[in-house]
Amino acid sequence: MNKLLTKYIYSLPSQWGWSDQWDSLFRIFVLILIIGLLTWLVRIIANLIIKKPLTRIVEKSRFHWDDIALKTGVFRNTVNLIPALFLWNMMFIALPDASESRLVVQKAVSLWILVVFARILISVIDALHAMYNRRSSAAQHPIKGVLQAVKIVILVAIGLIGIAIITGNPISGVLGGLGALSAVIMLIFKDPILGLVSGFQLAANDMVSIGDWIEVPAYGADGDVIDIGLQTVTVQNWDKTYSTIPVSALLSGTFKNWRGMTHAGGRRIKRSIPLNMNSIRYLTNDEIRELEDIHILKPYLKQRKDEILKWNKLNNIDEENDARVNGRHMTNIGVFRAYVGFYLKSHPSVRQDMTLLVRQLEPGPKGLPLEIYVFSNDLNWGNFENIQSDIFDHLLASLSHFGLKVFQEPTGLDFAELR
Repeated sequence: MNKLLTKYIYSLPSQWGWSDQWDSLFRIFVLILIIGLLTWLVRIIANLIIKKPLTRIVEKSRFHWDDIALKTGVFRNTVNLIPALFLWNMMFIALPDASESRLVVQKAVSLWILVVFARILISVIDALHAMYNRRSSAAQHPIKGVLQAVKIVILVAIGLIGIAIITGNPISGVLGGLGALSAVIMLIFKDPILGLVSGFQLAANDMVSIGDWIEVPAYGADGDVIDIGLQTVTVQNWDKTYSTIPVSALLSGTFKNWRGMTHAGGRRIKRSIPLNMNSIRYLTNDEIRELEDIHILKPYLKQRKDEILKWNKLNNIDEENDARVNGRHMTNIGVFRAYVGFYLKSHPSVRQDMTLLVRQLEPGPKGLPLEIYVFSNDLNWGNFENIQSDIFDHLLASLSHFGLKVFQEPTGLDFAELR
């Protein structure tokens, strides 16, 4: 039938009395038009017979891999290969051998098949990436950068094959011609190559994973890592903005990764209360008796009183008549420091198996800092801030029971009271 159709089309110009030149052009135009229409029909039929039934089967299937393949376009791109192959076969049947028109069409169809094949490979890689991301270890070991590098290699290979098809030269000849442009090519692909190497180093050393909280001051980034690509790492900051950081910058610069906090299960509280040094003094016996009403302090005060009494008697210290600096006595800041420690050890939101310190820092112009260094057992930011605030609310309100005052720089009201 194809031969009869071709013979009929070739006879039309002679029946109409056209010249040989117009005769040849007409034949080629009509044949290409018919082949194009047939290819379009084959594409529609392939979608009706293969793509749509396959889509319904996948939607009813209980497997996940076929859903991913459908979503990433593996089936769609594979079906698109059918009309391309049909066009390739029709070209050999309809167009005359060794004609210039056949050579041009042959190159165009070859490029089309090459592009469709490249799209199939890219969609397969996307499907493999989506399947890998379903694994629990995908966040700790992302492969997006590696797959992007594979895509670049595929596209470069397809591009070289395409150039070979257009020029009619073998691939070895194309590669030889590109050798002279190697410096330019290296300059063009410098960032992808550098990003690929840096990505391998990040993955090998397990420095950054998706979901990590990192701080990169040089790029104003402070938030969670949401994507690790071939060249960039994307961070969603706490204010919901996004920062894009070159992968190589994480290796050449410095950054802080808070992953250890998440794995340890404790978030650090490190804050100090500046105490007015003028309020620091020895405690009287009456004040000590009043402080014994605080339940968590009572055993401590009894132990300290016995210890101090024994030491003073051993060293012939008269507690009533000698200067207080000659013997050992309890101070309000020392008892308060002990109270803070007992309070934190009994707090339900403080990790008892991690570092717990109550310490004095170096005195300065702004008083004596009493630092609290503990870890909360709740990593949620909002809950953590509430726990921290509750602890310091209580401690600040308790200072007056120990005769201590917070250091505060004078305000306008303070100066007004001096008049």
